[in-house]
Order: sequence, then C-alpha cells, then structure tokens
Amino acid sequence: MFEERSVRKQFLSAPPSIGSTIASLLEPLVAAGMLGLFHEIYNYRMDGVAMALAILLLVLMFPGVNRFGRMGVGVGIDIILSWAWVLSVLALLGYATNSLSSFDPDMLMAWAIATPLVQWTFVAIGTGIQRHLSSLPDSRRPAVVIGAGRMGMRVAQMLRQRQSFGHDLLGFFDDRSADRVNLPEDAVLVGALKLLPDSLKEAALALGMPFHRVIFKVIVPVGIGGILSGVMLSIARITGETAPLLFTAFGNPYLSVSINKPMQSLPLLIFNYATSPYNDWHDLAWGASLILLLWVLFLNIFTKLITRKWKVQL
Repeated sequence: MFEERSVRKQFLSAPPSIGSTIASLLEPLVAAGMLGLFHEIYNYRMDGVAMALAILLLVLMFPGVNRFGRMGVGVGIDIILSWAWVLSVLALLGYATNSLSSFDPDMLMAWAIATPLVQWTFVAIGTGIQRHLSSLPDSRRPAVVIGAGRMGMRVAQMLRQRQSFGHDLLGFFDDRSADRVNLPEDAVLVGALKLLPDSLKEAALALGMPFHRVIFKVIVPVGIGGILSGVMLSIARITGETAPLLFTAFGNPYLSVSINKPMQSLPLLIFNYATSPYNDWHDLAWGASLILLLWVLFLNIFTKLITRKWKVQL
C-alpha cells in the first residue's frame, strides 16, 4: 500500500503542469530568498559562506513537495517537519566544517522561524488560486484510471474527494470484464470496445449477419484504433522490461525455443553486453539497441497503416 501523499505527488507530477513546476521550485527559492532577506535586514553581505549556504539549500530542497490543494494544520506540520530535517542537515554540516560561527545566531533563529511560515502562506495562496482555476469549466480535464484494483480505487477516491485537482473522473480502464472487477455502483468501465454504441452491433445482427461477421466486419474496424493503441502500449512496455527478464529468461547464447530452457531476449542481451568490460561487446550492445529501436519504429508505422486502412468514421 502507499500513502496518500505519494499518490498525490505522483499524479500531479506526470505529466508536468504549471502547478507542479511552481511547487518544485517554491520551497528552495523561498528558503534561499528568506536567507538573503534576513541578511539585508541584519546588514550582512551575501558572500562567501552565506552564498554557499544558499546554494546548498537549493540542492537539498529541490524539487519541493507539491502541497497545493491541501489545507489545515496537517500542511503546516508537514512543512515544519521537512524544514526541521533540512535544518538538522545544515547544522551537522556547519558543525563539521566549523562554519556556524560565520553567522549571527539571532539572524539564523529568525530565518529558521520565518521561512516555514512564509512557505505555508505561499501554499495557502497557491491552493486558493488552484481551486479557483479548477472551478472554471474550461480548466477541468477528463481522467481515466488505468486498472480497477485497490490502487486504482484509491486514486479514483482521491479524484472524487479532491476536486481542486481539476480532473473529472470518467471511469476505469481494465482488460478484465465487468463481472470480474469489483467496481462501485457508480463506477464505469471504459475501453476501446466498451465505448462503441450498442446500436452498431444490434443493427448488424438485425440485418441477419452472423455474430462472427459482426465482430470482424463491424466491431473490430470501428474500434481498431483503440485496440492497436493498447497493443502498442503493451509491446512498448515489454520491450523496455529488462529486470523481470533477468529472473525469467536467464539468457542463452544459443537459439532455444523450449519454454523449459533459458532463452535470449534483446533487452537482456543489451544489458549483459553493455555492462561487460569488452569494447566489442559494447558495439554489439549498440547494434542490438538500434535493432530494438527499428523494431519499435516498424510497429508504429505498421499500426498507422492498419489503422488508416480499417478506420471507419461514425
């Protein structure tokens, strides 16, 4: 199981949006900016050790956690705990390098107290702006959850509860049928063939076509785009899977078609040759990588040609 924070961060970070980009820069920039501000207030110059501290803050705190959309005391506690961790690391580094004496203790104390308060203020302002933009009809985007398992249910529940995310849940996409998936009553199972109108199949059956001809002449041509898209996604995922093949295929320098013996695969061959100490094996790894890329390119071109040939306009 995973925490709600990790789901929110993963969901808002892919694909990157303006909100997630601002959130990744907010914490380090606020910390470094407040450091420079307090140096000006206490009439100190930002040079030498102070500039190194600002750069270290940017390195330690980037990317920041996306807290937009959250309100209440929990956000403040999260900010304080994260800031306390950063301060503890800085204190240890300052003690090890004997550089704490280069700063005014009163200035450091004021900076340490004011920085999380300013971060909390910016999070509250950003949350208000995000909620206002999400309430606009043109700003909301449809969302389909891939997989109707427990993880997908958690993501769907969060989307329903957190309207400030700006997404409207359309349903779940799963390769299993509806009777095999434990869906809530108001949930919808979507897919390439699920979205086709029933009137197409009913009209073909009413004309006296057998069911197998309805599948190949009506249903498949109409839904070929979605079907091939799913196939291409599956192939793309398989071609990039190397770690599972280390424990399943095992590799074989000879041609083997037996499922009871180790087999060779291109991702596994590239991994083995690329990590070897021999230059000629490195050249073979580059060649195998080129073959893999050309194979994926061929599949994409083939899919486009088949989709264009079979595409039916409703």
